[in-house]
Parts: sequence; C-alpha cells; structure tokens
Amino acid sequence: TLIVSAILFISCSDDSIDPVIPDVIIDDEEVVEDSEENLPEDNLEENVKEIISMNIQVDEGFLNGFNFGKLYLSNDLGEIVLEEVIENNSNVSLEIEKDANSDIDLTIIKQSSNYIDIDTFQAISSANYKFESPISGQIDDEVKITLLNTGVPWEKIVSLPGFSIFDNLDGGSFELTTNLKNYPGVIYISGLSVDDLHPRYYYSNNIESGSVIEIDYKSLPNVENKVQVEYPSGADITRVELNGFVTNNDIREIEPVDTSRLSNDALVFPNDVFDNYELKALLVYGTTSQKQYEIRQFGIPTNATFILPDLGAQILSAELNDFELKTSAEYSYGSATFSFYKSDINLLVNYEIHSAASPSISFSKNNLLDAILAVNPGLSSANLNFNYLTLTKNSLLENNYSKIIEAIINNKKEYLSGTKIETFKVYE
Repeated sequence: TLIVSAILFISCSDDSIDPVIPDVIIDDEEVVEDSEENLPEDNLEENVKEIISMNIQVDEGFLNGFNFGKLYLSNDLGEIVLEEVIENNSNVSLEIEKDANSDIDLTIIKQSSNYIDIDTFQAISSANYKFESPISGQIDDEVKITLLNTGVPWEKIVSLPGFSIFDNLDGGSFELTTNLKNYPGVIYISGLSVDDLHPRYYYSNNIESGSVIEIDYKSLPNVENKVQVEYPSGADITRVELNGFVTNNDIREIEPVDTSRLSNDALVFPNDVFDNYELKALLVYGTTSQKQYEIRQFGIPTNATFILPDLGAQILSAELNDFELKTSAEYSYGSATFSFYKSDINLLVNYEIHSAASPSISFSKNNLLDAILAVNPGLSSANLNFNYLTLTKNSLLENNYSKIIEAIINNKKEYLSGTKIETFKVYE
C-alpha cells in the first residue's frame, strides 16, 4: 500500500510541472487580423503613395522669342497641383506625392505677345529633362551670294530660303539673299546648268554677317553621289527632301541638299560635306478627309523602296472635354492638336496633348486649359478647335516615354544613323 501511494504522488507532481495543453482550433471565418494582407484591395491601393520627381535643366536660349514660360503638374480632374516659372539658364525641381492608381500630367506653356504654345504630356513618371535652345534664324545683316556663268536655264536648284533672282544675261547668273542661322554661318547651294551633265555645288561654313560673295559656277565641284528612291504612288501630293547635318560653331545645323515632287526619283549629295542625312517624304491623300504620311530615315542615303506605314486611328470624339480614339497600330506616341487664332488681336494659341502608345486614348482637358488661360482675358478652352491627330513610330525611342517627351519639347530634328520615324496624320 505504501509503495503504490508513493508512485501516485510522484505522478501527480510531474503533471503539475509539465501540464498537457490541448490543441486550440481557430475558426478563420470568425477571426480576422488587422493587417494590410487582409484589407480589401481597393483600400490597400488607396493607401499606397508614389513620389513623382523631376529635375529640369533649362538652356540659355530655350525661351528666346517668348516673354515667359511656366510648368504645371495636374491631376486626373485637370486640377493644377503644382506650378513653377521657368527661366533661361536655370534648373527647376518638381516633386509631388500621388496615389498609385492615379495619373499626373505635365504641362509646359511658352507665351509671347501674339503666340501661346502649350504642351500637355499625360501620365508622366519621374525623370530628368534638358530643355535645349532651339536653332532659329537670326535677325541680322543679310548675306548675298551670286553664282556667275550658270548657263541658261539653270535647273534642279536647292538653296536656303530667301530672295532669289535669275538672270540670263552674260551667260546666266543666280543671286540669293538670305539670313543664316548663326555667324559664321553655313551656305549650301546646288544646281544643274544646261551646259553640264551633273549638278555642281557651293558650300562654305565660314560666312560672316553681311557678306557679299561672287563665285564662278563653272569653278565649283560636281555633286558626286546619286541615290534612287521610290515611294508609294497615288498620293495627291508627294514631296521628298534630302537634308544634311553639319556641325558649325559647336551647333548642329541642318541644310537642304536635294528635293523632288516625284514618288520615284534620283537624289544627289556631295562627298565630305555632311556627316549625317535625313531622307524625308510627305505623302498626302484625299482632299475632304485628308490623311498624311511622313517617312523619315537617317544616315547616308542608299537606294530604297518605301511602303506606307501601318498606322491609322478611329477618332470617336474630337472634343477637348471628351476626346477619345481607338487604334490597333503599333506606334510610340500619339498627339492631338487644338488651335485658335484671333485676328483682331493677332493671337495664335496652339495646344497639343501627347500620350504614350495605347490602343485607346481618352482625355478631358478643358478644365486644365481654362485654369492656365485664366490670366488672358477673353480666352478659354471653348475658343480652341480640333486640328488633327498624329500617331508616330520612332525606331530609336520606341516606348521610352521620357525620351519622347524630351524630343517633343526640344523639337528634335536629328537622330542617329539608322533611325526611322513614321508619322500618320488625320484631320477630322
């Protein structure tokens, strides 16, 4: 009896030290932890924030020709949430917090006494930009160049814009009065004399302001190279241009080299003058419902046959407050252009809305534009009318939206050799 009692006592003592704990079963439907993993998806997205930041370097001459410039950030409702004045030779930093499921647009306005230029870029992200100085003709002393002994007639003439005079006296002459983009400046002139089988050209990159130059045409070198290019036939208007790029005073300049109005023609260009070329064709179809195609190819020209790009769009609404389009085309970005001209005050307003490539693009920008134009009495979004829509495919930039934005802002003219840019433009 004593032995059995002792064993029972020891057993009871061990149970008090290491008690047996029964399994606890929790009903998942009744117990909900207060964590983000169990929040409804909509509530989770509302709590997620994103920072949009931009650093913008503004070159010395970016606003030349304009009285002032300004940047705006706006939300989906067209409300301005941040604005900043831009000035030449400055840096602008912008930063804003937004909901992850909403978009922020960037708008740039440049305004002079008779012109307001506005660009809106939809659904931007963080990026660094450089706003470059545009290349534009100087208001300076004119340059006059005269080519003597050209023969009569003188054909296939290519030169800078300006005032031209042809004279058939004393063996023929060609006189051009023009302004250059900068000084010392660049002049390229080519033409074909009736006395020659091949065109000749004059080129100089050391033309001073106010220069008066006379050159014997027959002393000029021949244009050495010829390429055959063919574009789709049937267009109501065909215009083909070959332009050359050259560095002058550390600035890249573009000069006309040859032109044609034929869909199948030979174009000529010289050796050792230009280090890059742009071959550009404009094809216009239709008169009432006009469609245009532009094809640009960069690099040393070669014989080529081009086809129309597979670009097109259906505009469901062309209203600024309810714009909508659909497309199945593969492209890089789309732009819708609205404008307004008021003759009594000589004021032109041009407004472009740019969007990254998407099968469907829609926007409502009247509230945003009204807020921007509020400082101009009598102007509102109601004044602007739809002009045209463009879809652009750029083989170099593709879907790099920040680089596309920078190229549009800087009106970029030149691209690396091998780049092909195709544009479709349709009017309502």
